[in-house]
Amino acid sequence: MSNQFLHRAYPVLFGAGYCLFFLSLEKAFGMEFAPLVSKLFLLFSALFCVFFNRIDEINLISVFFVLALISISGVLTDYHYFEWSIFFLALNQVVSLFLLFVATPRKNQMVTVVRLVMYSPLLSITAGVFYEMIGVGSIFGIDGAIEVPRLQGSTVPAFLAGISLSGVLSALLLYYYQGKKQNIFWFVFNFCILLLTAARMPIALGCFLVATIFFIIDKSSLAKKLLTLLAGICGLLVFLVFFGKSILDRFGNESSSGRDVLWDYFYGLMSDYPDFGIGFGHSFYSVPPEISVLVGGGTAAHNDYIRLAVEIGFYQTIVFFLVFSFLYLRNIFSGSKDGWLVGFAFLVSYLIFVYVENALATPTYYPMLLVGWYGSLLIFGNKKAGSNEQRSTC
Repeated sequence: MSNQFLHRAYPVLFGAGYCLFFLSLEKAFGMEFAPLVSKLFLLFSALFCVFFNRIDEINLISVFFVLALISISGVLTDYHYFEWSIFFLALNQVVSLFLLFVATPRKNQMVTVVRLVMYSPLLSITAGVFYEMIGVGSIFGIDGAIEVPRLQGSTVPAFLAGISLSGVLSALLLYYYQGKKQNIFWFVFNFCILLLTAARMPIALGCFLVATIFFIIDKSSLAKKLLTLLAGICGLLVFLVFFGKSILDRFGNESSSGRDVLWDYFYGLMSDYPDFGIGFGHSFYSVPPEISVLVGGGTAAHNDYIRLAVEIGFYQTIVFFLVFSFLYLRNIFSGSKDGWLVGFAFLVSYLIFVYVENALATPTYYPMLLVGWYGSLLIFGNKKAGSNEQRSTC
């Protein structure tokens, strides 16, 4: 097996797993195995990244520490319905992401991953149009709370929002890395997709991160930056005049989409099992039908802080996110203050995102972390990686 194939395996497997997840083949064609295959691809992509790139030993130890923390909570929980089968199936969501923090990919791998993420919104929209043409799906979904249409492509509006948010940021960082004007087209295209999803938090975080990247990386004068920002705001207002009814309705609506009902239930579970939780992955299965029916059949917490506090315990959750932040900050530290600031902005945004979505458990959300990490290293260099182009001896 050639080194070239092994080096390409990580981005190829990651792209396959990522796309397979949001193409929603299980809903469109009844392929119930598709989500499992997607998760396996993502897991194997992480393994290839680790075994054939330079490993950060401190990060590797930190990952094992997190896995031990989660496992100890599983061993010590007194939740009567705890099952190890649920625990191990759910563990994949942590392993696939955290393993990626263990190794720094090669430059060509980083570029390929970021480019794949940039093109993904187009693939989702194209698949969504195809599904509508053959009668197995709809490119627009209807918001259950206020009955407004939201663009969803091949998946659901919330997932497309995560995909397009990462696509927006990928295009902008690639523009500053490569200097190719075609990336501006993809930036505008993906931003329009993001707006049409009418997803409040992704749009807000997208605006914040775009402004942060622009003011930190762009080398033009302050006056030119302010004029560009003003032009962007004017363009956004024009877009809202013609296409913005659903967006404005969503931003003006105070509905939590049932989150408050689920959160109240989960707060009760937290008080019943405060020390070690109910077991990793079990919150999804713990919601009784009488609660689920109030939120349209949903059982996901849409808040990973609450979810993890329910599953592994309150104090373990604090440690979990401290280690998570430590891992990411170690990876984005490239010796450049500007590169660190860009990466730090991505981390803060993601930690905010975690408050309103299942961002750790869903593959449509966490690629934005990779985009921020890889993009900052590509643009500002990677002092830490050193001789990463040499094959790992692991």
